[in-house]
Amino acid sequence: MTALDNQAGAATNSVFITSNLVFYLSDATHGGYPATQFKSDEMLWRALANSLALATNAQLSTVESNHIYYRALPFNQTFDFKLFDDKGQEVQKTDSGRANSKIAIPPKSRDQITHLQPYDVLCDIRAMFRPDEMFVITNKGIYDLEVRIRVCVPTTNDVPDFAAMTNGYSFFGSKSFGVLTSPPLRVKVIKE
Repeated sequence: MTALDNQAGAATNSVFITSNLVFYLSDATHGGYPATQFKSDEMLWRALANSLALATNAQLSTVESNHIYYRALPFNQTFDFKLFDDKGQEVQKTDSGRANSKIAIPPKSRDQITHLQPYDVLCDIRAMFRPDEMFVITNKGIYDLEVRIRVCVPTTNDVPDFAAMTNGYSFFGSKSFGVLTSPPLRVKVIKE
């Protein structure tokens, strides 16, 4: 892999969505751990992890405080992503990139969340995409990828209900859900 230029923008290897839910990207060579640089043609893997489990390298546990519950949005509403060249100009998305970065539509009623898969997270890693498939990358170089992830969470008065996110009984009894968006995660993408 090409060495990173010191002039390129700052990278972050993980961001907190809540105080106990962390979002990061990984690849096949990092064993599921956070990475900050990727080749443009390699698969990026998104990870959501309980910050306690991540910090302690914990295995599955029955301790209730280790659990975080959320519902997954459809893939095309889950991510907001942009790619920037070395001059800070946004790189055009492919048709697939535009199709897979739609605005999230929050559920309006409990009936609308029944089709959204519930997750109990200690560490959940899933294939996301290859940058070459989502962006029209024409020139070799180092690019900055900015990604935000969105999850559907219980809310009270339109504010995320963090207590319900860590208690299965409260989570499954929740009647109101909204979309929670992470801060931007920034990694390097190298086109060789």
